[in-house]
Amino acid sequence: MTDSANLADERWKTREEAHLFVLPSEAVGALAAQHLIARGHRHLALVQPDGDVMSCPFAQHLDGMCSVIHTSS
Repeated sequence: MTDSANLADERWKTREEAHLFVLPSEAVGALAAQHLIARGHRHLALVQPDGDVMSCPFAQHLDGMCSVIHTSS
């Protein structure tokens, strides 16, 4: 392995150093809830990831799901 390849391996070992591209996720949560409710599911759950990197997308997914659940009740 070259020196630059070793450097790249070391550089990306932590999430804090990685680039993150996050799309607005509220619509994803809403679509998931609509899909599941349309198929007869009445008890929905969303698993929260560990760590801070995904906390914003998780909150958006949850908001989207909750908005659909509240309007379908």
